[in-house]
Amino acid sequence: MKIYTDEGNVIVEFIGVLMALVMPITIIASASVSISQSYLATEVASRAASRAFVISNTETNARKHAYAVAKVAMQDHGAFDNSVVTKISCSNSPCLSPSGYVTVTVQRQVLLALPAPFGSRKILVKASSTSVVDELG
Repeated sequence: MKIYTDEGNVIVEFIGVLMALVMPITIIASASVSISQSYLATEVASRAASRAFVISNTETNARKHAYAVAKVAMQDHGAFDNSVVTKISCSNSPCLSPSGYVTVTVQRQVLLALPAPFGSRKILVKASSTSVVDELG
């Protein structure tokens, strides 16, 4: 007469449940971190670019400086690629008119690393910052 025991099955069940729970949580956490990192990068880039714009002495230099600063800020956060778009808008014409507002918007498409069955997903991360042109400049 043979007696069957459940020795060893607990470990197999634990590993199965662990894989079923931990893998999706890890994927979701990874996607969340990627989006958060991109949002932080775009926020810093837009703020730095708007400040660089308003402290420049000519509009041509201001645009060059703003784009360069936004690019460097994105690179510092490891988030610069071809999907980064920087837009500058002004409340007055010319842009550096005293008491005018300059708004810099930085946006980036973030590709989420999902398993093949879910396909690839892109999320648009966008941040804007507005600075005032100094009256005494």
